[in-house]
Amino acid sequence: MHATKIERGFTLIELLIALALFSIMSLLAWRGLDTVLQSRAAVEAPGRAALELAAAWTQLEADLHAARTAAQSVQPAPHITASAQQLTLLRAPAHCAGCWEGVVYDITQRDGDTVLQRRATAAYSDAEAARTALSQLTANTRPATEHVLLRGATKMRIGAWRELSGAGAWQALGATGENVFPATSASTQSPAKAALKIEWQLAAPWDGWVSKIVLLENRW
Repeated sequence: MHATKIERGFTLIELLIALALFSIMSLLAWRGLDTVLQSRAAVEAPGRAALELAAAWTQLEADLHAARTAAQSVQPAPHITASAQQLTLLRAPAHCAGCWEGVVYDITQRDGDTVLQRRATAAYSDAEAARTALSQLTANTRPATEHVLLRGATKMRIGAWRELSGAGAWQALGATGENVFPATSASTQSPAKAALKIEWQLAAPWDGWVSKIVLLENRW
């Protein structure tokens, strides 16, 4: 006679121990994945913020360059005015030869966040019409094309460097818009010069002020 082979399964205690080990391993794996995701977000957020800031500076410099281009045909100096919280300019848009366009930079509330926005008028073939539209846009009485340049921008400060005949100084601009350029120098050998110092106070991940100096020279 052959002995009958008895097949033995897992006991309840063994199953409970296996389930406990599986739960611990799952928890450790989830914590590891969560740490990886948080680390990725922590790395990506400053990167996105840096790209957005760089794009905002690039747009601002492009607008100031276009303001200099427009000045060559309509006036002896660029139409660039600024206050502590607002920058306005008259520029020559690349998409419309012989046209002028008004642009305003300021801080505003948008979707529960404080942002730096860029507002622009339509393009005009007449410089005076563009000036009028820009004046209305500055006073918030005219519709505009709006674009958020920088989220988390809470404040803006603008200073102007005025130099005439070799002497100059930084001036903090007040609440009223001022022409960035001084009167043209009487001496052709020493033309009037100007520069803008733009500062933006930013929230996380910057948590502080960032600034840029843009050189402007009155040589038209």
